[in-house]
Amino acid sequence: MAKPADFIGVLPVISDFDLAGQVETSTAWIPRLLPAGVRYQGRVHEQPVSEWRRVRLPVAIHHSGYRRAALARKQGRNRRLFCWRCSVKHRLRGLCG
Repeated sequence: MAKPADFIGVLPVISDFDLAGQVETSTAWIPRLLPAGVRYQGRVHEQPVSEWRRVRLPVAIHHSGYRRAALARKQGRNRRLFCWRCSVKHRLRGLCG
């Protein structure tokens, strides 16, 4: 049986985005492989909550969510995620919802 991981795996996330009529790419190293018991915190741009060491792994993830069409489909999503637990007072004041 394999030994459980004692680190958080950080992977290169290669994102495509549209810029001046061209498709450009950007790479960011993001913690995405978590050992048992480690959980993410946050609704958007979530991060693992742990003091475990981070180890870069050569397993790339290709992300197309920043392309123009994908952004149009996701319009308003982050606001809905942030406001998911807003109080009734905030909703009545028009701050969320």
